[in-house]
Amino acid sequence: MKRVLSLQNAAPKNLVQVGEKVADRLVPLIVETLTDAGRDRVFVGNNDFGAPGGHTGSVDVTTDALGTRIFTQNRVDSRPTVPLFPNTPGFPPMDLPSVRPAVHRDGTVYAAFLGIRANIPTQLIDVVVVRDDAWAAGANPFQARS
Repeated sequence: MKRVLSLQNAAPKNLVQVGEKVADRLVPLIVETLTDAGRDRVFVGNNDFGAPGGHTGSVDVTTDALGTRIFTQNRVDSRPTVPLFPNTPGFPPMDLPSVRPAVHRDGTVYAAFLGIRANIPTQLIDVVVVRDDAWAAGANPFQARS
């Protein structure tokens, strides 16, 4: 990812690198950014097919893209998943690739994704929305309860 000053001046100001283990990224990336207290906070929704147990829906987060530029990967699905194609070898349990973050200026961060819950006899896919109330920077991100 490259941070640019504006669309008119597309010369990158800083390069921000996201972890290499991510297997799938939609084009364009679904990235939410917010400048707060002089720090750029960046949230990247992705589907990490290398994740254990089929919990592939993830949001990569940095709370200081201008300073440390360190991203933390957060798994957003805690429920059991099943393979998209159960009778095809090589397709492990997973979430679908559409992980979408949304951030509010007060520090509330949402992520929406599609979780595959059943395939036989019919396919069951949940639309799941998770929330974090502290910039996804706490010990247990995206576990907020209403």
